[in-house]
Amino acid sequence: MSQVFGTGEWLDKTFNTYQTVWRIYAKGSDIVSPARTFVFMEEHPYSINDGAFGNVCTGAQPTNAPADAQIIDYPATHHNGAGSLSFADGSAQLHQWQGSKIKAPYTTYLPLNVPAGDSWMDIQWLAQNTTVRR
Repeated sequence: MSQVFGTGEWLDKTFNTYQTVWRIYAKGSDIVSPARTFVFMEEHPYSINDGAFGNVCTGAQPTNAPADAQIIDYPATHHNGAGSLSFADGSAQLHQWQGSKIKAPYTTYLPLNVPAGDSWMDIQWLAQNTTVRR
């Protein structure tokens, strides 16, 4: 489940359970853009470390340099390089990941909170489908 339905601890790029830059949601009526807010997604099995999928919004905006993007948790790529997500409006999507770094192999431990490298566009897409600024 997206961290945006908890404390949003990684949204501002560093671990902070009290971040105030990005909106987090406690109930459905709080969600600003349900069609652009993912709720559930498949997570890479070697990335699972808790009950929430963490991703950044700070540093992953269209105005940010590609080098600013970070991968916190890795999405799954079970479907030929794609992963499934469900959104707060009830829709679902199979999203094709673009970069090679985000398509991590299913054979080894994954370091988390790392530069996105050539997967910066995937991190931007995730940020655009997570939440909005307060």
